[in-house]
Formats: sequence, C-alpha cells, structure tokens
Amino acid sequence: MSKLIILGGGGHASDVLSLIESLGLSSATEPVVAVDEGDPDLARFAGRDIEVVTSFEQAADVVGARGTFVSGTGYPASRQALVERALKLGWTPTAPLIHETAVVNANVQIATGAVIMGHTWVSPSVQLGPHVYVGYGAKLGHDCIIGEYSSALPGCFIGGDVIVHDGCMIGANAAILQGVTIGAGARVGAGAVVTKDVPTGATVAGVPADRVT
Repeated sequence: MSKLIILGGGGHASDVLSLIESLGLSSATEPVVAVDEGDPDLARFAGRDIEVVTSFEQAADVVGARGTFVSGTGYPASRQALVERALKLGWTPTAPLIHETAVVNANVQIATGAVIMGHTWVSPSVQLGPHVYVGYGAKLGHDCIIGEYSSALPGCFIGGDVIVHDGCMIGANAAILQGVTIGAGARVGAGAVVTKDVPTGATVAGVPADRVT
C-alpha cells in the first residue's frame, strides 16, 4: 500500500496531519512525516498514527518509490524546495485534500497537492495551482487564480478576478480587493487591505497596503 508523506515536521505539518486524520486517511495510508535537516518536535505528534523520520533519505528507505506526498510547510519557497526533492525521489503529489467543512462551488479547478482547510469558501470558477495552501476560514472570490506554491493564510479574503501569481504569501486576515494582481513571490502582511497591484517579489502591509520592500 502506498504511504502518504507529509513534507515537514513543524506546526504546519501538524495542521495538515489533522486534515488527513479528519478525512480518515491516516490509518489507511500510514502517513510519514519527512523532516529535512532538522530535529522534529516529536511531542506535537505524540499519540498520533504517524511515523516520524528525520531526513528524506530515511523517508525513502521507509517509503521506497510508491509514496504520495503533500506539503507540510507554510512558506512557499520552502514548500517548493521540498516538493522538488520529493519529485526527484519519484513520489507522486496527492490529490487535493479538502476539509469536509470547506465549501467548493461550481467549476472550480484544484490541482494536485493543494490543501484546503476547514470553513473555507471557494467561489465559482476559481483556479488553484499545484501545492497551494488555503488556510482556515479563507474566502476566495469568483474567478480568482491562485498560482503554484502560494499560501492564503487563515481568515484572508481574496476578491473576484484577483490573480495571485506563483509563490505568494497572503497573510492571515488580509483582504485583496477585486481585480488586483499579486506578482510572483510577493508577500501581503497580516490584516493588510490591498487596493492596487503588488509588484513581483514585493512585500506590502497596512490599510491600505503600501510597499514595505
């Protein structure tokens, strides 16, 4: 039986494991947490149906070439690096993981490896790229596009027709107003209200949001 691997071993990985548990996948797939270059906080996984390993090499010994994986890190650049390593080992991204309390409306496209946490609202005709993370209580407006590896953190609101390019971080409780474009690798601070386009690689914060770097 193929094992489900969580890439990461921190608090974000624990949250993703909670989603896996809620979907009833943990006992069926025997998930593994692969922790790359670091010591996992084993206490956060105590008593849970999971095997914790401390490197990709150890995970490969356990899993072999039949594993499927999901990202367990919240930072887009780190997520991309871990996913690329997993792909080189021949592992396959999981189908989208969607919490049962999430509302996903008509004509939504969700790519492999995406994670949608509880109490989210995904409006019609939204597109979510590979390995996108949508946090608790986020709301995604109609026809918005969220690019590969991007994170929409808990409570954020992304308006209709918004484009979030690859590798972006949308902070908790931020609001992006309709029609705005967020450039690749940009960061939107927690609680920010974005009323205009954000350049590639920029960080914005405040109400209304202005460029920090």
